[in-house]
Amino acid sequence: MNRNKVISNLNGLVLKNHISYIYEEKKGQLTVASLFMGIGFKRKERCVYIIDDNSIRSLEKAMKTAGTDVSAETRSGNLIIWDKNDIYLKDGEFNVKHTLDRFGELYGKTEKEGYRGLRIASEMTWALGDEKSLEKLIDYEILVNSHINKYNIIAMCQYNLARFDHNTIKDVIFTHPYVIYKNSQILYKSVK
Repeated sequence: MNRNKVISNLNGLVLKNHISYIYEEKKGQLTVASLFMGIGFKRKERCVYIIDDNSIRSLEKAMKTAGTDVSAETRSGNLIIWDKNDIYLKDGEFNVKHTLDRFGELYGKTEKEGYRGLRIASEMTWALGDEKSLEKLIDYEILVNSHINKYNIIAMCQYNLARFDHNTIKDVIFTHPYVIYKNSQILYKSVK
């Protein structure tokens, strides 16, 4: 992975964007996600990481390697780490309204506290837990586009190519204005 190329490409992404990151290996995934979050700290954005497939320890290690003082950012409120149950699963089931409401509440709080915006990185493997969640996933991703266009939010949805079927990955590509693939290539297309 060419770290400088990844950083350069990620620096070009600004608020009001929705990105899918399609990855094949966890190490590269955590590196890209950590660099994405580090850019948010430098830009005075609140950063939220939603963890599922990785451990908090591996995330913290990757973020430290990328130059983030995880303890300081967490204590200050600049970094929030949620797991899938904190945001996506209400009573064990994916609830789109609950999820969008939680993000809306956090955005309101973020804005009141003077941040420039909200930066979200989410491991999307939580949707593999049951068939109902996976069925609602693409409709949810389409709704996210309309919400992000209204607010100062940038979100990166991370999809493991080995765990999601090809039809879901195809739908993911078509529902995100930006696609990151193979750790550095950023592709842009308009979503209608």
